[in-house]
Amino acid sequence: MIECQMCDYEIDEDDMLSECPYCECEIDEEVYWCENCEALVDCEGYEWTCPECFNEGQEEEEKENAEIIFTERRSECPSCGADIDGEYCDECGWPDVNYGWVGENYG
Repeated sequence: MIECQMCDYEIDEDDMLSECPYCECEIDEEVYWCENCEALVDCEGYEWTCPECFNEGQEEEEKENAEIIFTERRSECPSCGADIDGEYCDECGWPDVNYGWVGENYG
């Protein structure tokens, strides 16, 4: 067992990580995840910082690429710009198609 120096929680040695949870780079040392305070700690229980991302995640360029991919996948209403699923906008009612009903006067 490893004692987390951040919160004094006993960490099970089975909670060892093989890759950084922030940037997914491979970890070549003993790093553990504390279930109590969610800190990353080394084999002595002290806080561990990823040498690749410094526990901050992806690089800005990678984040921008992910946002572009997300933006391309979603649909926008051509009328109001709201996100839509399918061919109808719940915000503005696009397309405003009035099919009428029986007996309606179109004249």
